[in-house]
Amino acid sequence: MFIYRREIYQILGENERTAVELTVSDEYKDIFNKIKTYIEQENSEIQDDTLNQEIEILNKLINLES
Repeated sequence: MFIYRREIYQILGENERTAVELTVSDEYKDIFNKIKTYIEQENSEIQDDTLNQEIEILNKLINLES
């Protein structure tokens, strides 16, 4: 059974949306890579382990398919 988009919105409600696969363009991957490099350099200076979370998130975004 195929459900049309309008039927999905009626079922989910006006403010609900279905999940879509996350993608990152190559342009943003380059930007994220530069930010990651900066954070890594700063982290080597200040030794703040909490920055590793940001680095992990950036790695995930950089490694997503375009």
